[in-house]
Amino acid sequence: MYMKSLAYDSERHISKLLPKYLGAEDTRLNAWIMEHMLVGMVKRVFIPDASLMS
Repeated sequence: MYMKSLAYDSERHISKLLPKYLGAEDTRLNAWIMEHMLVGMVKRVFIPDASLMS
């Protein structure tokens, strides 16, 4: 699987997606929301019955 082959470079790229690509303010709240949404989406790839709410 492609996702398992990726290496982490210790940079926090996810938290910068909203300000960089959507023009949102660079706040801790926006970073937190983006991180949790994307991690939840990836979790669903590996565990299809997983909930974003848990």
